[in-house]
Amino acid sequence: MPVRPMGNCESFALTDCERALFDCITSEHVNIIGTPIAYYTQNQSQSIVDPVYNEPVKRAWLGPYLLKAFVTLSKQTGVAMEGLSSSFDGEMWLPRSECERVNMLAPGEADIVRLWDTPYFNTQFAVDGFNIPGAGLFFSIVDVAEDGTLFDNPSFVGFKCVLRRTTQQTPERKLVTSI
Repeated sequence: MPVRPMGNCESFALTDCERALFDCITSEHVNIIGTPIAYYTQNQSQSIVDPVYNEPVKRAWLGPYLLKAFVTLSKQTGVAMEGLSSSFDGEMWLPRSECERVNMLAPGEADIVRLWDTPYFNTQFAVDGFNIPGAGLFFSIVDVAEDGTLFDNPSFVGFKCVLRRTTQQTPERKLVTSI
């Protein structure tokens, strides 16, 4: 009869082979049926920050990183004294192995994601009268959490990101006014 370890749980930790297997499983189905995205991450060291308010005046960006992710969206419409406004909120699940494949930093708040690079969006969206090549539909990331923790282990397989797009402050304005 085999003896089970009693006090030391290191034998239950994931090995590199098991971690690679779980990464393969999570990235395979995302690559088959996932949504192609372009991911822009803010370069904090190259951005110009206001010394008084500690807010970025000119942003520098890394990317776009071309990835695939699961995206779910919902539309909310509201009416105020200023007029009709709409907000698109959604979630995106991004495999960690996809980020490692393109040598990208972990997703963070204030990063920008572009979805649906289609001819309609490329011709219809413009900022300050200038067409944006490869416009698509841009979303800001407002929250990021590690997701898919395996067997109460510190290894995780993906990131769960909360997306937001509003008609008042569109995320693509940040890209146009960058350095």
